[in-house]
Amino acid sequence: MENLAQLFKKDLFVLNVPQENSEQSVSYLADQIRDMVEFVARHTGEPLDEDNLRQAVDNTNRARKIMEDIYRLAQTVPSPTDGRLLTNFGLVMPLFLGTEAAVEIAQAYKDEFTARVENGIQGVPAEKLRLLWIQNRIQFSNPLVELLEKEYRANIVSDELNDIYWDPIDPSDPYRGMARRAIAIPLNGSIQGRINHLRKLARAYQLDGAINPCNWGCRQGSGARGLISDGLKEIGVPVLNLEVDCVDKRNFSEGQLRTRIEAFIEMLETRTRAS
Repeated sequence: MENLAQLFKKDLFVLNVPQENSEQSVSYLADQIRDMVEFVARHTGEPLDEDNLRQAVDNTNRARKIMEDIYRLAQTVPSPTDGRLLTNFGLVMPLFLGTEAAVEIAQAYKDEFTARVENGIQGVPAEKLRLLWIQNRIQFSNPLVELLEKEYRANIVSDELNDIYWDPIDPSDPYRGMARRAIAIPLNGSIQGRINHLRKLARAYQLDGAINPCNWGCRQGSGARGLISDGLKEIGVPVLNLEVDCVDKRNFSEGQLRTRIEAFIEMLETRTRAS
């Protein structure tokens, strides 16, 4: 981004998000966000509308509450969701936060899941195994979810970022609230914090196992795979590390991945029968 800004001779504003979750870090980032507002106002010639900011904070808090309800419903056993409905939900919804659309989208999901739970409609009929998908999903068309659901009745009930990890934003102090949310993202900070978050999900969703796509060169994937596997193993949740690029299908070997998944599911089924 810095190279592009220099190439096209454009001003660039960079937010430096601290890794340590402390009051000092929150103040530091909140000050940067204030500076960013001034930067945008200076370049657009339009000052920030404080009424619009208050409305955006209200919309965010409303959507946040409904998203909490969605995740609570998804934790139901058997789950009303399946391996597709909440794919990357926690990654995409933040793009809508602050808007009425965020509230409408979240409410639509909540209404659907509530109706499914009340009517006994399962996301994966006769759900047998409950899985967590770590990091982001494979973004191109692939048969893995269908394989898990149809052949093994294994349901991906949650993604790593499908969770509420931040407190409601105080409308009277929005910049500090935004700063807290940014710093609290599980992929920010120490690996132990991320492991603790995954353990929290494992317990809340009553998981049988987790799948972690690990692309070479990915810090969140390959760099942390051993620590994540050990951290979840300590609470009885096995992890399948898949060597796959989530965005480049040239590094997708269906036969090899299918074999790995089949062996992993067989191991989970053996554990389930033994328990």
